[in-house]
Amino acid sequence: MQSAADSDREKIWDMQLGDLQGEAIAAKQQPFLKLAGMEEYENSKEHKIFWKKKSKQWLNDPIKGLRKAVSYRISDEIIEFLRPSVEKGNQRALYNACLNARPRHNNMWLEWESHDPLRHRGLTGWHIMTMPSVFKFQNGHAERSYPVKAGECFHFENYYEIDGKHPVYQQKGNAIIDRWERSGVKNEQDVRLAGGKFYKRVGISTLSGSTDIWASERVFQEDGSSFLPQQAKANDALNAMWLLGDEEGEFSPDMQTITGHRWRIGLNNYIDDRPENNKQVPFDRREEANKMAWLMAILSLMNFDWFVEEPRNIGVQGSKPMRGNITPYDSHHTVLLKLPRTKGRVVMPKQPKRTESYGVRLHDVAGHNRHYRDEFGQVYKTVYIKPHERGNAKLGKITKDYAVVKDEE
Repeated sequence: MQSAADSDREKIWDMQLGDLQGEAIAAKQQPFLKLAGMEEYENSKEHKIFWKKKSKQWLNDPIKGLRKAVSYRISDEIIEFLRPSVEKGNQRALYNACLNARPRHNNMWLEWESHDPLRHRGLTGWHIMTMPSVFKFQNGHAERSYPVKAGECFHFENYYEIDGKHPVYQQKGNAIIDRWERSGVKNEQDVRLAGGKFYKRVGISTLSGSTDIWASERVFQEDGSSFLPQQAKANDALNAMWLLGDEEGEFSPDMQTITGHRWRIGLNNYIDDRPENNKQVPFDRREEANKMAWLMAILSLMNFDWFVEEPRNIGVQGSKPMRGNITPYDSHHTVLLKLPRTKGRVVMPKQPKRTESYGVRLHDVAGHNRHYRDEFGQVYKTVYIKPHERGNAKLGKITKDYAVVKDEE
């Protein structure tokens, strides 16, 4: 029978979809104290001081700040809709998904709940951000950085929920219990309370990835970087783990054009980039397998034209110029991205009612394809429109988050 203390602890640890981003923001303000995932490494003192300072500063950065990221919550229905195609592991389908998976924003957050019985069940989140600059490597060491255009290269960091059943929590709890038992503690209630002192609710994957596969120019392939043989081997193994679910998996010729020099996976930024840390990158197969395949499938699905965007109560908007004195104001709302039950059915998004005619407040516009059609309705040209801002900041600002669901109709 579950005790009241255990029940209370489960309530404290329980997260709902949408909570992980806030918890990650809180953890990144004290990364080496509250962010699990770096314990196996000996970080230099200088490295810890740097990240303790920069991690908190960069939270509000418009390009790479997690607090400024546009948030997407992926429903269980969408995950189950994608599961057969992801688990089938068809590399041709994966290749097409990768090409179509260009992030909708230059700074975004995706969150969903994993129910895979073979892996950890709980919330997982991805922080996806454009890279303002990239490093050129010489024999595996970062030599210099050079700027790249926004949207040319993207960086991926993976976060996960730690609850009372997570292996990280169990390992830490067992260590606390062992220490208390060695000190002579016999009271079972005291041991349970000691286990509850583990306050890391969020973990960051040991691995992170960067790619330029959506760039107009092959940034990574043309930068002239060189890596040590063991680093190149490790990169191939980690790519295979994240994309194919097997570190010894072999990529098809199509997928090799995407991976190779255009997709780099290595240690996350919080781990000191020293030779001794790069000799071998340990990872938990249960936690890392197929991670990037799932992410590519979700990003690709949202980019299809038949995915319907339906705003909820945007508020007062218009296209005419300002008249008179206007009091600026900010607002936040949730946008539904709906997957229609029938792909061929055209669903018109609900338009917000305009009650005033004084212009449009500043807001983000997601990256999207613009189609040009002839007089017969056939698409003859497609142009990609990069993420950008639109509107007048003097009127205020609209911020959005997104809920990705299946249409009930």
